[in-house]
Amino acid sequence: MKRKILLICAVLLAAAVIFCFVYAPLRLRLYPGDRIRGTVQLTVDGSRRMLNEKSVQNNGGFQIQYTDDGAAEVRSRGGDYGDYAFELLLDELDQPIIVCCFQHNWWNVQRFELQITVDTASQTIQYTGHSSDYGSNGKRIADSIEISQTFSDDVYQVLIGL
Repeated sequence: MKRKILLICAVLLAAAVIFCFVYAPLRLRLYPGDRIRGTVQLTVDGSRRMLNEKSVQNNGGFQIQYTDDGAAEVRSRGGDYGDYAFELLLDELDQPIIVCCFQHNWWNVQRFELQITVDTASQTIQYTGHSSDYGSNGKRIADSIEISQTFSDDVYQVLIGL
C-alpha cells in the first residue's frame, strides 16, 4: 500500500513539473534568469563609439558588460513593475541619452537590441532596433524601434516596452 501511494505521488509530482515547463504563462512567472536583457550600440557622426564605464551611467538595477566591438550588453533581474533606466553620456550632447525599459508586470521577460545614431551636423538622434516581451497568454510580442529626436528636445530618451 505504501509503495502504491509513493508511486502515485511521484507520478503527480512529475506531471506538475512537466506542466510548469509546458504551460507558457506559468513558465514566465517561474523564469529564473534576467528579465530585462539587451544590447546597445552607439554611432556618432558615422563612426562607432566605444561604450565603457565612463560613457554609461548605471542608475541601479543593471549589470553592464562591454564587448570588443564597442557595444554594451545590459541585463537586469527586473522583478518589479515599473521602469529600469540607464544613461549614455556624450561630450557632443548637453544632456544624457536615457534608455528606459518598462516592465508591465513583475513576471515580464523583455529582450531588445538598440542602435543609437547621433548626427551633430543635422542635430538629430535616431533610435532603431527591435524589442520583444510576452503577453499574459505567454505569446511573444515583437516590436520595432524607430524614433527620431532633435537636439532641441527637452529630454533625450527612448522608451522600450511602451
